[in-house]
Amino acid sequence: MCVFAPDSGEYYQPLDDEIRTCSSQNLHIASAFRHNLAAASSTVTLPFTLVSTGIYNARLHSLHLAEIFREKARLVGAGMDDTIDESREQELATLARQRLQEEIRSNPELCGNQIFDVLGSHLQNDDFAKVARELLRQGTVLLWGAVEVLIRDLHAETVGLEMKGVKSALKALLRAEGDQESLMKNLGILALFQERHLIVHCRSIVDAKFIEATGENLVAGSELVIKVERIEQRFQEARGAGIQILQAVRLLG
Repeated sequence: MCVFAPDSGEYYQPLDDEIRTCSSQNLHIASAFRHNLAAASSTVTLPFTLVSTGIYNARLHSLHLAEIFREKARLVGAGMDDTIDESREQELATLARQRLQEEIRSNPELCGNQIFDVLGSHLQNDDFAKVARELLRQGTVLLWGAVEVLIRDLHAETVGLEMKGVKSALKALLRAEGDQESLMKNLGILALFQERHLIVHCRSIVDAKFIEATGENLVAGSELVIKVERIEQRFQEARGAGIQILQAVRLLG
């Protein structure tokens, strides 16, 4: 139920490549889209981030204490007072951070198993699991928000008008034929739109309209659960749609 921090370089590389081709008037819009994707990612990976930070800090503390004990032993062995001055204390803290980085580089799984174990334990707690589920739903909302803002801002910048409906703005922006939902489906963002609508307007409670629109095998009245696999797919779809939209706007001139 928890999303793990992705390889940001691999995820953003295709989008960054497209951003570099943007015109000066659209560059800030494309960059804002990237920023909004990152904000959604920060939201859904929050449990992982909190747990991993706690574990790494605990390991850093242990390494720091070890350096302090070694330094005190060295001072006593030299017949000196074991008091460590502030500047030396900072040096030892830096050394501890370096040792932690060396440990991580030499054994990337050093803390990984511990992080998974702690997350698994936390997820046995009903309150923690509830928060984790809600973060995935809010990540879905933020993802759609990133796409919608991209569409609206590009439309306002290139067409010079603000349209009330995002579907209409998308169709006008891309100068597309056919119905709006087919356009969204072709871009891979229709499911994201439908899920966000259910979460925001229906408190995530599945209704007959959602089942009919998505074809999902769900029970009306049940709560929509955004699983890890689903949100990971939505991140791919949102990025892909953003790239397609930016490309289309660039080619249409």
